Amino acid sequence: MEEDLYLHDEIRSWGERLCDFQYVPVLSRPGADWEGRQGYVQEVATEDIGDFSEHAIYMCGSPDMIASAKKLFVERGANPGFIYADAFNFQHTLAPAE
Repeated sequence: MEEDLYLHDEIRSWGERLCDFQYVPVLSRPGADWEGRQGYVQEVATEDIGDFSEHAIYMCGSPDMIASAKKLFVERGANPGFIYADAFNFQHTLAPAE
């Protein structure tokens, strides 16, 4: 949902100051009023960027999303040495000790 976008207004403003910066928010589960891009961010990125061979890629998200995105970007020419990722591993609730 749009309210879940991290620092949305601030990041959007960076495009006004940085010449090579483009912010494209993507929601996989948008609300009814969302008019922006929809789907998985890695798939939207491959629609916009056909060849990743000249890009360094920085990602964060679930381990499954990171693995899927890395595979997709490497298939599109990304150098694995220039893919940087931080997977969010969520701690499971522990069962009470007996």
